[in-house]
Amino acid sequence: MDSDKDGKSNGEELGDPNCTWQPGQTPAGHAIGHPGICEPVGDSRCVWQKFACDCLEHCSGVDGYP
Repeated sequence: MDSDKDGKSNGEELGDPNCTWQPGQTPAGHAIGHPGICEPVGDSRCVWQKFACDCLEHCSGVDGYP
């Protein structure tokens, strides 16, 4: 599944490309993104996602920010 439609699966973005992680285990790899934020922000695949960050202090379009 690719919730944010950026071409990377949710598992891949969370460091679990094979979706085998179980509670209490360490993921197989390192997280490379966020499955709910289309990345890279500003990419043509992500224009539908009205999301922007200002130095990571004020983010719009996510977590309740206007």
